[in-house]
Amino acid sequence: MKKYFNLEFLEEFSIELNPYPEAEVLDLVKTLSNKLKDFPRVRFSFGIQSFDDKVLAESGRPYSFLQIMEFLRQLREIKQEHNVFNFDFIAFGRFNTTRSGNRQLRDQGKLDFFTSFVNSGFADSFSLYILELFEGSKRYYSKENLSSKVQGLSSSDDDIYEEFATLKDILLDA
Repeated sequence: MKKYFNLEFLEEFSIELNPYPEAEVLDLVKTLSNKLKDFPRVRFSFGIQSFDDKVLAESGRPYSFLQIMEFLRQLREIKQEHNVFNFDFIAFGRFNTTRSGNRQLRDQGKLDFFTSFVNSGFADSFSLYILELFEGSKRYYSKENLSSKVQGLSSSDDDIYEEFATLKDILLDA
């Protein structure tokens, strides 16, 4: 980069990654952190998306909550002073019904973990999005021809916005 770009005014180098394959991503973070030590800030933005295994599977993510936990544990060990870690989450509008028949956002244990993770101070920032399936996108299907693969992801706008508000409140409270 130094060969082709004037980096005199560089304030941040940023890269977006998914946490899979874990070993390769961790190696890349460690290698870039070491090679870019003279950069003022190196931001890694990780597309975690969700801690809910069902949502991860239905959205085509090749990792699980347990794999994400292990990834985060190892990531903690390699973070350097000039690193900034951002974590991306998507509000899918996924609700479950409890045994008593109450409506509950995702798995309560995973929502509690999200809250603990946010409050831990490990992450420097978070990005929160809503899921939108645009016509022509790989995962878009008309409601009349909704495939079983993405059917679980189809949520009402109200459910998506309710989940977004819940996750946003957790972030703002932290």
